[in-house]
Amino acid sequence: MKKIVISIGIIAGIVIGAGLLLWGLNKWVETKLQSKLDEKVEEGSLSYESLSVNLFTNQFSIRMPHWTDYKNNTKTKEISAQQINISNLSYRQFLFKGIIQIENIDVINPKADFYPPQVDTTTSNQDKKEFKNILIGNLNLENGSLRYFKQDTIQQTLFCQIPQLSINKIQIDSNTILQAIPFLYDSYFVESDSIFYRMNNLYDLAIKKLSAEEGRLSLDSLQIIPRYTKYEFQAHIPYQKARVDLCIPRIELSNTNWILDQDSLEFSASQIKLTGADLSIYKDNRLKEYPYTKPLYSKMIRNLPIKIDIDSIHVIDGALTFQLRTKKDPPPGNVYIQNINATIARMLSKYRETYRE
Repeated sequence: MKKIVISIGIIAGIVIGAGLLLWGLNKWVETKLQSKLDEKVEEGSLSYESLSVNLFTNQFSIRMPHWTDYKNNTKTKEISAQQINISNLSYRQFLFKGIIQIENIDVINPKADFYPPQVDTTTSNQDKKEFKNILIGNLNLENGSLRYFKQDTIQQTLFCQIPQLSINKIQIDSNTILQAIPFLYDSYFVESDSIFYRMNNLYDLAIKKLSAEEGRLSLDSLQIIPRYTKYEFQAHIPYQKARVDLCIPRIELSNTNWILDQDSLEFSASQIKLTGADLSIYKDNRLKEYPYTKPLYSKMIRNLPIKIDIDSIHVIDGALTFQLRTKKDPPPGNVYIQNINATIARMLSKYRETYRE
């Protein structure tokens, strides 16, 4: 009986000792992580409400993080979230190979604001710094939002609500961190709604819903909305200029690809379907004519801010309304064209050897 009691005591002691050791290790890891975060807090770039570490379940969480990035004493980015949950960190990869490998990261209610910095005309050659390899199995964002502000304005140029964003097999290293997109990935899925973009002082762009995954993109209810009525529009332009009002209920893109190379953005797709597009055009010829040479459409495509390479564009059941005003009275009539079905092949804004004749 005495031996049994001693055995039970030894086992209990081992369990309690192991528990205390794990508890102490848990507190040590939490303290180390908190000290690293507090370094950023002291720099003024990061704040957070609380940090939670649980080595038993291999889970970490940061509540109410808020990060601000500055360049030349000017705020360029502001990112926050309700909570970030990190699970299944590989201790073996970190301790023996120096690789940060995480199975899953969930970001709840993230918000991101971007403020473009002033253009820096000076050039500098930065040496490539050593950067720990980071591998993330799944990155999930829920109920996020993004805003982009132009320089010297408090009005947002772009607003986007993002209910869901998932990126799989993310890799970050010393080479990727220097690229325009600082990571590699295997696949992604994004769903967005309430997209608003202020194109210029005459037009806004709105998209009711966007859904994208690797190679496919669909848009519901894309609209180019004039900011003024047909008659107010003329007071905001110095020369004759057509006012357009466009609504496309459904757009589908196949085999899409984006290439971002420093300041150059390139987009390609094998096929674009525009279903039910409704375009209204109003032009007032009582204004002065445009005094400069009007560029051809081919030149306008070549001068787009992004390079495009599209094999075919299909217009399905489109409609066009055109009005031309030449005098005050009577009001202009309408020209209607309905059931428009058309195909545009090989739209390029760059040279491609395949199509040289």
